[in-house]
Amino acid sequence: MVVKVMRCALYGRVSTARQARIVDGGLDTQFDLMQMFVEFEHSKGEHEWRVADRYREEAYSGKNLERPEF
Repeated sequence: MVVKVMRCALYGRVSTARQARIVDGGLDTQFDLMQMFVEFEHSKGEHEWRVADRYREEAYSGKNLERPEF
């Protein structure tokens, strides 16, 4: 059986530097949850999930697309 490799990137963003430091709901929590999702999908055995890159933005508004990592 050939298992398809699913490459993905993780993107986390918060609007303010203060939000980036929040323990529950901050950027670290966002990335932890995304990583858990990747591991869950990988564990199902349908595809081999690999994180190709991580993009992290602190203090950038989501109101427009003018964000360096986006």
